[in-house]
Amino acid sequence: MTNNESVVLGRITAVHGIKGWVTIRSFTAQPTDIFAYDLFIKNNKKNIKIIIEEFKVLTKKIIAKIKSVNHIEQAMPFVGEDLLTDKQNLSKDSDSEYFWYELISCEVYNKENKKLGVVKFLERIGDNDVMIISSDNEKQDILIPFIRTYIVDVNLDHKLIKVDWDENF
Repeated sequence: MTNNESVVLGRITAVHGIKGWVTIRSFTAQPTDIFAYDLFIKNNKKNIKIIIEEFKVLTKKIIAKIKSVNHIEQAMPFVGEDLLTDKQNLSKDSDSEYFWYELISCEVYNKENKKLGVVKFLERIGDNDVMIISSDNEKQDILIPFIRTYIVDVNLDHKLIKVDWDENF
């Protein structure tokens, strides 16, 4: 594995059955797109390549078979691990596209320049990506769909996102 900067594409969340299959939570636009990338995990600061032999899309989750993992005991150490790829493996179709990792930690302001909070993570809900924003003022996170209707401007150099969103919404 190279020493390039890595990006999290998903996470192994659980074992599935007794034959070494795992449940994967994908952070890619289309959940199965994760399998198009060379994947690895970090273990003791060392990159370990993960080869997916087979995967299946079930009703509410994706399960996968990791090469050479044939028993539940072998799969257990993978649970909770992030699935990574080298940043250089990613490509954009246009300048108006953003990777989720680029948006995380951006400060979010509304059109009145009131700070709403900081992007904690993104989630795909239905057909839209949704920013989950942690706010110092609110007890609950703020969820804002990442669509043109609400996104006014994204400035990755300054880690700022301006939205058309009422702070009391």
